[in-house]
Amino acid sequence: MALINLLAPVLLCFLCFQPEFAFSDLAADRAALTRLRSAVAGNTLQWNVSSPSPCNWTGVTCDDAINRVIELRLPGDRLTGDIPVNTVGNLTALRRLSLRGNRLSGVIPSDLEQCSELQFLFLQNNQFSGALPATLFRLSNLIRLVISNNSFSGDISPNFRNLTRLTHLYLQNNQFTGQIPVLNNPFIQFNVSANRLNGSIPGNLASFPVDSFTGNQLCGPPLNSCSVEGESSKLSGGAIAGIAIGSTLGSILIIGIIFFLCRSHNKSRSSRQAVQDAASPIPESPEKPSEYNFRSPDHIMASENTGSEEGFSGRPDSNDELTFFGEGGFLLEDLLRASAEVLGKGTVGTTYKAYLDHGGEVIVKRLRNVCVSKREFTKRIVCIGELYHENLLPIKGYYYGKEEKLIVFDFIPMGSLSSILHENMEEKSQFTWEVRSKIAFEVACGLEHLHSHNLSHGNIKSNNILLNPGFQAYLSESGLIHLVSSSTTSLSGYRAPELIDTRITSKEADVYSFGILILELLTGKDPTLLLNEEGIDLPAWVQSVDEARWKNDAFDTDLVKNNDNTEKITRLMHLGIRCASQYPRRRSSMSEVAKQIKKICKF
Repeated sequence: MALINLLAPVLLCFLCFQPEFAFSDLAADRAALTRLRSAVAGNTLQWNVSSPSPCNWTGVTCDDAINRVIELRLPGDRLTGDIPVNTVGNLTALRRLSLRGNRLSGVIPSDLEQCSELQFLFLQNNQFSGALPATLFRLSNLIRLVISNNSFSGDISPNFRNLTRLTHLYLQNNQFTGQIPVLNNPFIQFNVSANRLNGSIPGNLASFPVDSFTGNQLCGPPLNSCSVEGESSKLSGGAIAGIAIGSTLGSILIIGIIFFLCRSHNKSRSSRQAVQDAASPIPESPEKPSEYNFRSPDHIMASENTGSEEGFSGRPDSNDELTFFGEGGFLLEDLLRASAEVLGKGTVGTTYKAYLDHGGEVIVKRLRNVCVSKREFTKRIVCIGELYHENLLPIKGYYYGKEEKLIVFDFIPMGSLSSILHENMEEKSQFTWEVRSKIAFEVACGLEHLHSHNLSHGNIKSNNILLNPGFQAYLSESGLIHLVSSSTTSLSGYRAPELIDTRITSKEADVYSFGILILELLTGKDPTLLLNEEGIDLPAWVQSVDEARWKNDAFDTDLVKNNDNTEKITRLMHLGIRCASQYPRRRSSMSEVAKQIKKICKF
């Protein structure tokens, strides 16, 4: 015992000087932040360095459970200079790092790889330069990487394939060269425009919009096709002369036609105006047509908006513009002049697919019956917009005006779970047990993340589950139900029985709706249609079928066809029934539900 007492202080000193121990507490994180403050200054000079804890410093977020700094957000904080090693690299529990919109320069610090928990990295709109360090590609948990509008150079590394969780990648407006490597990840957002890239675009990136690749020397879908090797790229002199003569004659013919049509139009307009003047001797100021309208591909939508959902109206409020999270922004005028098609109408408003003039495609949710002030609207949207998870569809931007309230999302190619499950029989044939159970688990994970931030979704249904070409699920419209007032019953097939007002939601009600979603995935039944046409909710219908006959009479035939997973399907069906219990206290938490799905499906 005496020997132990003698060696204890020596052992303690030894441990304190070990690297892994030295950087394992909040004091070490505070020291790293203090060194960063000395190096880059800016608004970090306002930190109260006399405080023993950095957790109250602006831009710093701590996790009390582990006593570490997990977020460092200093966007637009006038930071300048290089980021030295032993600063952010020593914040080894960091999950989010945002330094966008400053004047930081130099290279990414080589010790950043020590931040192995890092999920979100935002370095855009700075003056960083040099090649991307190899350490960057060892951040295996990285979900979002935005380094656009810097001066990074060199080839785009094929090591991007190592970032298997990455769903957002922005590299535009740098000086990258070479070809785009084949990437394994099904990015939800991808942009390498305005670099110095050449060669053909890999096939797995062909579904992205044109503006993801412009400003390079690339070819292949979605750009122009690449010329086939050996095919003549030069024209003969006779061919060139023929093209020149044909172009000239064609131009003369077109000018003549335009001149003729203009004269005819002016004559017709003059005649109509003469009749109108005779009928209305007292001239009135003509009403100026709205310049801000969504147009469908075939016709201009109605602009006289009186609360209907057929089109946009009026000018945007003075000095108001769309507000975006991250990169990929555009002007409100560009959006309101875009061609659009209606995808659907729901509780919170109408959903459009908009085709921007520069070739991009976005989803726009036009909210109706918004019943909160601009301040509360902005607060809620910012809260949701900054909440990132790989299975939550992020808000791209928003607008709050007197006439219009808009939410912008990125376009997801496959569309909604509902459209495939109930309308597209060809795509539905790919909905195997593995795909459906994966969708259920991913939605559960997204919803669990939402609940962990003390937020409820309030509008869970298959129409709000979007799928990319790899069948990755994204839960959309998180929390938007809280912004509108509505007496609609369109959610009755999913709504928990204890809810009456559509704006009143809870985590328990979300679990109920998720239970309905599980039953929908397994039975192929549309819950709302079943309730409206047959007067029975989906859980009651499932339980009306003898469990021994579930395989033949309850499970979707496409699900059990050539399938030996009946036991797993049955267990998941029981979980869905428990989630959709009539009594909230009998429903499990989403954390427990996600664990159960993982256990049943052996993910």
